Amino acid sequence: MQTRKSNLVFVLTDQWRRQALGFMNEDPVITPNLDRFAESSCTFTRAFAHIPICGPNRACLFSGRYEAHTGVSGNHVELSPDIPTLGQALKNAGYRTGYFGKWHLSGKDEPNSVPLGRKRHGFDYWFMSTGHRPFEQVFYTDDNRRELIRGWEPDVTTAEALRFIRAHKDEPFAAVLSFGPPHTGGGPGFEERWMPGKRLPNGELHRGYGYAAPRRFEEMYEPPQNLPRRPNVKLADGCPTDELLPGYFGACTAIDEAFGSVVQALNEMGVSDDTIVVFTSDHGEMLGSQGRITKGIWYEEAIGVPLLIRWSNRIQPQKTEAMFNSIDLMPTLLGLLGIPCPPGTDGINFAPCLLGEQSEPPQDKVFLCFNNGEPGQRNRAWRGVRSERYTYVIAKKKRYEGMEPLRDGLVLYDNLTDPYQTKPIFKGYSRETDQVINDLHSQLVDHLERLNDPFLQADWDS
Repeated sequence: MQTRKSNLVFVLTDQWRRQALGFMNEDPVITPNLDRFAESSCTFTRAFAHIPICGPNRACLFSGRYEAHTGVSGNHVELSPDIPTLGQALKNAGYRTGYFGKWHLSGKDEPNSVPLGRKRHGFDYWFMSTGHRPFEQVFYTDDNRRELIRGWEPDVTTAEALRFIRAHKDEPFAAVLSFGPPHTGGGPGFEERWMPGKRLPNGELHRGYGYAAPRRFEEMYEPPQNLPRRPNVKLADGCPTDELLPGYFGACTAIDEAFGSVVQALNEMGVSDDTIVVFTSDHGEMLGSQGRITKGIWYEEAIGVPLLIRWSNRIQPQKTEAMFNSIDLMPTLLGLLGIPCPPGTDGINFAPCLLGEQSEPPQDKVFLCFNNGEPGQRNRAWRGVRSERYTYVIAKKKRYEGMEPLRDGLVLYDNLTDPYQTKPIFKGYSRETDQVINDLHSQLVDHLERLNDPFLQADWDS
């Protein structure tokens, strides 16, 4: 008798940083469901976004390829249907597949419809949200019907995904739940940029950068001035104040509640033991650290993401410091499910480590990159390598010199002695760190040459 294939539930959030998990004891955030989930999961404490911005790193997550190989260099760039993806591999293996929430990989067509034909990337059913208006969200359904749905977007997305799972619980299923929050964009009446002191049309004070959550969750973080901040937070001119915290942390707690309902539903349906459940994010959030907001930069708050993987009775619950890149998630999930990885995949399959078949972590570093938020612009370009101890970055000199702590277009951080990255290291600091810089620079150059990445000539030397 053939053993039934295990299911997959992949929960993806937007702009949720690794520090914003209660059990990590870093941010003052309340996540009771994720805390319990972590007790039965493998938690990666060194999971990173290869390119810390929405669309490009989502392409990495779903294709297992570096940005240089996906062609998705900025937001609003289409992921080519010629690139094999997680959804296609699952569908080819006999899974019923569904995608629910933010996609962000259909290019200029995304605001108007769900993907069609080969652009569906293997997902049978679509329930796609567009934009970031989490209290009044436009969804496109599988038959391309446009619906304006009022309500907290993660709850709406979760309810639709659970309907799909219940309908297919007796056959192998794979569902992606992609939540828009805690990304900026607070819904009707909220501005898209930080405007302290601005009044909304109803007279209420604008709450920071546009982070928002249902009121009962925001109230858990008030007054925000009493919340502890990371030591590297700089509340200077141009940097957000504490007022953004209730919206951001409140959104995390609200998503935690939605996630808890997913776990509970799997238990009630009797499919929990046969289902791999993943929780992660496309990138992090600076939240005032280093005097910055949002993402797109090389600091730990922006590149570090949560990653929890549970497979009851198969994956040993633990915390691991293994170095994990976003390109590694697709090959790892396929490896756990026993599905061959498509050709052209760059990422590493961590399944043997998760299943106890391999003790040594498969890599000791991850490579990072950034171009710009939109295609056709490269003035924010940088490349980096994050080793087990150090972060080394080379950045476009004309863009970052004088704005970030760089010298001659490079910077090194010792994350062991300087975990908050407040003490940048440059060439000439010491013989020991000069050697570290030389070694990491050589490894980064070799990596860029393997990818045929023109950064060194096109950007760094310009």
